[in-house]
Amino acid sequence: MKLPRLKISTATVYKADQDTLKDFLAKHENLEEVDVAVRREFRKNLLDVIKQRCPNLRKLHLKAKKFVDFVGGSEQTIDWTFLRAMTRLKDFQLSRPFCKNPNWEAHGSGTRLLESLPRNQLERLGLRGIGFGRRNFCGFLGNHDLEEEPELPFKLDLLRGFLNLRRLSFFRCPDAVEDDVMRFIVTEMTSLEELEVSHCTHLTDAGLAGSLEDGSDSIRNLKG
Repeated sequence: MKLPRLKISTATVYKADQDTLKDFLAKHENLEEVDVAVRREFRKNLLDVIKQRCPNLRKLHLKAKKFVDFVGGSEQTIDWTFLRAMTRLKDFQLSRPFCKNPNWEAHGSGTRLLESLPRNQLERLGLRGIGFGRRNFCGFLGNHDLEEEPELPFKLDLLRGFLNLRRLSFFRCPDAVEDDVMRFIVTEMTSLEELEVSHCTHLTDAGLAGSLEDGSDSIRNLKG
């Protein structure tokens, strides 16, 4: 089935249904908004079809326990640098549901994902359930070269590329926001209207209170 005027596609699928969704998305080159939740593993071949829609996409929301690619029976790293080619993207969210995994400390950093995004054009950004230092959730980025939590100046340099955001969510990103990062967000991101920092365990009560006292008057919705 092909719908020539289709602009928005939202789907929740299981592992066995991904080929059907892949074929459907491949037929609709005019899509502008894609929202896909996969119950378990998000396969690379489905992600490859979404990459083909990059020139037109304004909104991309993806949710899965992990993203995987198998070559010769071995799991490979997913390359997220294709996000830089999304010149019309305004709304991006990458989510991982809560899942206890004994191996989650061994996998990369959410900062690598922020580096791959087209920054200044984004208006809405959500990272949910993704770590920023060594303790990251399994399978999202697969970068093993960042062994320690990134230093504060590096985090702030990344955030300076997102000053046009109207909505920012770091829900369940335990080490994404600390007191100094919170202070930067609410004072320097002057376009920000909505902020979510729930379960950011490095943010203290003192840091939150100080940020609220000194913060921007544009923030209308805060979830802490």
